[in-house]
Amino acid sequence: LPQGDYLMVARPVDAATHRPAGHGGGGGDVFLDFIVERKHVTDLIGSITNAPTGPFRPLSRMEGQMRRMRHCGIAVEPVILIEGDEGEYDESQGMTDPRRKAVRTFREMLREREHFPEFRVVETKDVDGTARYLI
Repeated sequence: LPQGDYLMVARPVDAATHRPAGHGGGGGDVFLDFIVERKHVTDLIGSITNAPTGPFRPLSRMEGQMRRMRHCGIAVEPVILIEGDEGEYDESQGMTDPRRKAVRTFREMLREREHFPEFRVVETKDVDGTARYLI
């Protein structure tokens, strides 16, 4: 997807076959007002600390993603989904103490809507929790 990791599409179902109508052609597909940017805790640290270089005010990768998602026109309240617990990862997996602290602080700022207040924040324990949230 150009923006976000998940979005919801409603597709009409053929009453006789119980299969999607217009399968493959997208006939009648409707994008629902739901878009999600998923960040696993081990990826989150790179998203909040890696800033592109250039002549303009540098944004972290996540700030750029959130800006594009907010203005893509799909959702009134886009979702930031944080998957995993930074406390379950160690230095061999790239989660040093300073990185762990940065992730915890950032998550708290998201919860309190200090960053990206127009986004809903969802936190899941693992990929199974993410799947349950999405369905």
